[in-house]
Amino acid sequence: LNKNILQSKLNINNDSLTTISQIITKTFLETNISLKNNSKINTSISGSTCSSIILTQNRIISINLGDSRCVLGKYNKKNNIWLYKELTKDHKATDETERERVIKKGGKIMRIWDKEEGSVGLALTRSFGDDILSKKGVICEPDIKDFLLENDDKFIIIGTDGLWEYISNQECINIVKDFFLKNNIKGAGNYLYKEASKRWI
Repeated sequence: LNKNILQSKLNINNDSLTTISQIITKTFLETNISLKNNSKINTSISGSTCSSIILTQNRIISINLGDSRCVLGKYNKKNNIWLYKELTKDHKATDETERERVIKKGGKIMRIWDKEEGSVGLALTRSFGDDILSKKGVICEPDIKDFLLENDDKFIIIGTDGLWEYISNQECINIVKDFFLKNNIKGAGNYLYKEASKRWI
């Protein structure tokens, strides 16, 4: 991504989201092709999500592929409350647009199954890899969103579904803010990992 940004002379601070999105999407497509053709990883029935943030002096650009998630922790000083804001949208078949694309391509919604392959299924609708299911509507094109960085924005949590399935957005913010106020970022990550693992077990 950095190489493509430099080659295109992109100005992350000032260029339009449309221009930035073109470079990011191009990078994701190139990455997917490279994984398929130049990697020792067998991507026919395996893949990965990708949630990322580009943070500048005045903007937050969120990039999401799959069901990992980026959540912003905000502090409302006037009311002395901590709030969350989702920076990404989960790519799951519960989303109408995602579901329609998969069905049109011949996928079956339970998880996403290839009717012919039978045993190949996926719980999300976008990913790197998962080549067999790319014929059934699973794509590697990310959602890209742009947000103005505000004074009450304090931290961002980036996590996989292994976190968000067990701890809600608001609960995550409530947990992390205590560590944030003590400047203990590592402690916050360790606590969330252990708590999500405990609930999963």
